[in-house]
Amino acid sequence: MIKSIFSTFTTRIFSLFISFATLILTTKYLGAKGRGYISLLTTSAGLINLFSGFVGGAALVYLIPKNKSRNFVFQAIILSYCWALLVSIVIGFTLFWTDSITENLVIHTLFLGFLLSIITTHNIILVAFEKIILQNLVNILQIFVNFTLFAVLLIVLRRAKVSSFIISLYSAYIISLFFSVISIIRNLPSKVENLSLLSSLKNILKYGLVSQLGNVIQYLNYRFSFYVLKHFSGISAVGVYSVGVVISEAIWTISGSISLVQYSKIANSDDINYSREITLLLAKLSFLVTFAAICVLILIPESMFSTIFGEDFSRVKQIIIFLFPGIAIFSYSIIISHYFAGIGKYVVNTKASFIGLIVTLVSNFVLISRYGYSGAAISASLSYMTTAGFLIYSFVKETGLAIEKLFPSIGEVRFVINRIIRGI
Repeated sequence: MIKSIFSTFTTRIFSLFISFATLILTTKYLGAKGRGYISLLTTSAGLINLFSGFVGGAALVYLIPKNKSRNFVFQAIILSYCWALLVSIVIGFTLFWTDSITENLVIHTLFLGFLLSIITTHNIILVAFEKIILQNLVNILQIFVNFTLFAVLLIVLRRAKVSSFIISLYSAYIISLFFSVISIIRNLPSKVENLSLLSSLKNILKYGLVSQLGNVIQYLNYRFSFYVLKHFSGISAVGVYSVGVVISEAIWTISGSISLVQYSKIANSDDINYSREITLLLAKLSFLVTFAAICVLILIPESMFSTIFGEDFSRVKQIIIFLFPGIAIFSYSIIISHYFAGIGKYVVNTKASFIGLIVTLVSNFVLISRYGYSGAAISASLSYMTTAGFLIYSFVKETGLAIEKLFPSIGEVRFVINRIIRGI
């Protein structure tokens, strides 16, 4: 497992560097306004992806190992495709009618959201197959193609336009889609069963509705402020705030790498004691490394952010400071949430996200209207801490764990470091 975590972490760090380089290109060549348009486009496509997950979402990681047949996988794919298409149309035009996105982004939001939804479903199936490396390669390919083509359009062909990013994103999604299809075909289960399509749909919805509702609500916690910022402060404010958010949330690469492997292992294990012990250990590791990473980030001079991203983004460090508390504590709870997902108790994560969303909605309209993107950062941090608090409380209640066990000891830190060294 440690080897899988290290492999995933290494892959995500590489992807992070490419994403960071893409971020710099958007800020340097397109400015705060261009970055704002890109943020709204990718956020809206992500929203479509999340709603599509009600059928093709993370619940498949739990269901596919329990229904190890080729038929179930095929039916899950067919159902997820149809649902993703419907969701793309409905959400795409809903965002336009509510003036959440501009007219020139509507069609691109619809198609990119659909493509992203399909790729995400494929990646989830690969995780269910425990093909973590292949899933990582799909993600790397997507990010790398996007960056390379975008850089060529900007620097070589001198097309400093938002449309250049859109073209590169289409290309990246299509190529990644092709690779993911091949990966799934090569790893399909050999077992064949006669399954009813309606029965499979009911089974998927039984777990998918609750689990994905939590993901959708949590995504709104992450990104609802973008739309509120656009309303109160304009598209440029969205661009500035998005840079601070992307940098801060990039640190969650640590938690994401750990939780991806953790989720797959727990979903394929029947040992509840093992699941609890490994969750607690990995949660402590996640928090310690995340906390250290944010401290390093805050030590960077404010002038450095202006140098890297341009004068429009001189106040990015202030956004990061406000996000600090929420980012740190939430990195702990990310591992906890994947424990509940791995044992099929998605309702706990949904409740946590819903409580966080209430904090987001109230604080967004109160703080953003007064303090702009600084208010958005404070609001996000409050939401993250509230969600994390509920998840940790639920984990303690579920396991009967003593409160002092939540905190990392020196011995546990040494143990984890030794395991990582041996895994390498």
